[in-house]
Amino acid sequence: MNPLLYLMFSFVFFGTNAFTTIDYTGEWEYKVDTPQGPYSGAIVLERSFDGYTGYIKSGDNQLELSNVVVEGNTMKFNIDVDGFPVTISGSFEGDTYTAVASVEGMEIPLVAKRKR
Repeated sequence: MNPLLYLMFSFVFFGTNAFTTIDYTGEWEYKVDTPQGPYSGAIVLERSFDGYTGYIKSGDNQLELSNVVVEGNTMKFNIDVDGFPVTISGSFEGDTYTAVASVEGMEIPLVAKRKR
């Protein structure tokens, strides 16, 4: 197929998102200071047909992400920590994800850096 024709077909069929979507997959090492002390670990993002999936890990613990929504440079997801629902929402800038973890009325800053 002619490369120009292929490009035009891709643009029409997939729309502009096929060329402007940023890929946030991979491992993002995070640090967070909680009232119980500092925690660190990684947020692992994977791409699926209909968006993103993944998990957050710290030491031997691993929690699945749910309700992952990525729009532009923002991402929001939920995790369940010992029966407490936690919502994490923030934005990407380059290789940094700056977010807030909301749980039980508290808001805790979280910063993650893409692992290279």
